[in-house]
Amino acid sequence: MAKHDLNIEEMTMDAVLALLSSKQNPTLSWPMIGQAIRRLELLGYPKQRSGGQHWLEQLVEPIGIKRTAAWRYRAIAKDWPWLRRELLKQAIDAPVLDQLEPTVSAEQVEILIRVVRATPPEIWKAVAERVLHRAISLREIRCIWSHHRPVLRGKTARGRGSRGFVESVAVDEQLPETQGARFKGLVCQLLEMHYPAILEQQLAQRLLRYRFDSNTQELEVMGIALDAVCSVLPDGHRLPLIHGFVIMQDVDNTHALYQRFAALAPFVDVLWLVAPQAVELNGSVGLIISDGVHIQGVHASEPSHVLAQEALTNPLVLRWQQRMGMQMMREGKR
Repeated sequence: MAKHDLNIEEMTMDAVLALLSSKQNPTLSWPMIGQAIRRLELLGYPKQRSGGQHWLEQLVEPIGIKRTAAWRYRAIAKDWPWLRRELLKQAIDAPVLDQLEPTVSAEQVEILIRVVRATPPEIWKAVAERVLHRAISLREIRCIWSHHRPVLRGKTARGRGSRGFVESVAVDEQLPETQGARFKGLVCQLLEMHYPAILEQQLAQRLLRYRFDSNTQELEVMGIALDAVCSVLPDGHRLPLIHGFVIMQDVDNTHALYQRFAALAPFVDVLWLVAPQAVELNGSVGLIISDGVHIQGVHASEPSHVLAQEALTNPLVLRWQQRMGMQMMREGKR
């Protein structure tokens, strides 16, 4: 961990301002900057500033800290005490923020706070350890968060004044919607890891390309109610195949389920239901049995050669996925 002799939590306002003005000092890490910004906020520094520009932007502009970075450091500093308590409960060593190793990614820590707030320890503990040990890529933790984000049911901490993400966002575990979103998140995390192996076993071919997406809200707006989409390019194929997933924890209403399958069939080459127990399906839909922790069974649709068909039924979903990929590259997310 990064060790220094400063005690930012007990500094006066003038001392913190002097510290920040020495930004060119290489020992001033992003965790120290975040802690300093938070200390100024607690000391009432924002009330002393006026004008159209936000006080934080007024503070960091003269000392060369990018505005987006400053907002991120401030957000992390607000929620770090809560995150640290949660980590320590799981026997994960976590220092006070300004002693955090500066090579730990600030953006990953920001996403980790969201993951910890929205998921139980059995999901986030390994993620937290990898973040603190710099053993996870930004793309991977972003994917993990995208799988579990629906648990928040659209709630965010934006526009909540000085309150941080943790205080602004609550997760009601008793709601059926929360439980369903939790199950979908767990399943998507499993599928992203294990579906390539499942598919290669079914196809007896290796995959040349594979892309899994669980953020399908835009498709839902277009009337395509898929919970996840995977485009795959098996060896020997000219065009990718689109595989769609319906993920349901409660499959009692089979009539509604069949209607949903019929509506989705024109948009995908292969359609799967993922459920915690066996369900009687017609031959055009495959079944993956999973409790969200393990995959217990795979029953491919019949005839099985549908998994290897060449032509796309409908290119709409593929075009959406390609557009999502281009957007991610423009934003630097890949």
